[in-house]
Amino acid sequence: MTECLVAITLLGTLLGTVTLTLGVMYRADRNLRDAVDQERALEQFTARFRSDAHQASSASVNEAAEANNAPARELMLKSSADQTIHYTLHPQDVERVVRRGETIVHRETYNLAVAASGWQLRDAQQPAVVSVLLERQIRIDAVVRLAAVPP
Repeated sequence: MTECLVAITLLGTLLGTVTLTLGVMYRADRNLRDAVDQERALEQFTARFRSDAHQASSASVNEAAEANNAPARELMLKSSADQTIHYTLHPQDVERVVRRGETIVHRETYNLAVAASGWQLRDAQQPAVVSVLLERQIRIDAVVRLAAVPP
């Protein structure tokens, strides 16, 4: 009888330890997957943003932000005669909308899970440079009309 009680106690302890360990492992796995997804979204956003800026003929930020010295939340890149690409910063993501005239051709959202402070446009030098500063001190720069700059 005593041996059965000891065996049941040991099995209960072992089962409790295994359950706790599995819970911690599943939580760590979920956190790792979330971090990888965020890094992948940041890489995709950066590549798309730089490509769009390099192909753009001009860039502008919304004037409302410039008027009250708030960071610009919207960026517009003009690609061709009738195509524009709009980037809008939201609290946890960036929305990209491609338009031909007034028609929306493509829309996508990059879930960056970090806040962005706003767009900056530096056009004192030619070609212009567009930047976005994200939380964690990540700064992404892109040269506008890089495709047209001679090597």
